[in-house]
Amino acid sequence: MARTFIKVAQLWTPTLRFSLSSLSLDAYLSPCLPCAWSTSLRSHSPHLQQVNTKTSRADCLALAKLAEQAERWDDVIKQLKSIISYSDAHLTMEERNLLSIAYKHVTGTLRSSWRTVEGIEKQETTSARATEREQALIRHQREKIELELADACKDLLNLLDHHLVPAAEAGEERVFYYKMHVYHCFVVVYCSL
Repeated sequence: MARTFIKVAQLWTPTLRFSLSSLSLDAYLSPCLPCAWSTSLRSHSPHLQQVNTKTSRADCLALAKLAEQAERWDDVIKQLKSIISYSDAHLTMEERNLLSIAYKHVTGTLRSSWRTVEGIEKQETTSARATEREQALIRHQREKIELELADACKDLLNLLDHHLVPAAEAGEERVFYYKMHVYHCFVVVYCSL
């Protein structure tokens, strides 16, 4: 068993090192740490001070793929927004799919949370087990989730309307973006704004 693990580690380690070696450390730190932390980290580590602060489109795509594998959907979105700014809003098929998947997971998680809290709210209200204070807390949590869902949907819709659709070529790319306008429905159905 241990020997198999060592063989697997030997097979994966060079690949991982190769695929991540072309990325700058700032690209790792930026999505994860606030600027002050990453700056502080660099000042205490001399070998980190010589990091290139500019990330290329390829670096952003690699980080987006890495974030996808780690199921860090907000990081995927952040990297894809960087790609959009690099490319004048022209995305490849792979990048469009990553964008769609990331927003699907972000909104899917929020929709699931909303349904759970809304069900609890209805149950507690009808059974009169919860005090008024507890009901207010539950309602506040539902409203907080609604705002987060509305923000995520509006963020995507803004990205689509102001950047992606105007720059899209007629045909498959434009149809792909128009299909993503389904997020208008999420705002209407789930958010009482």
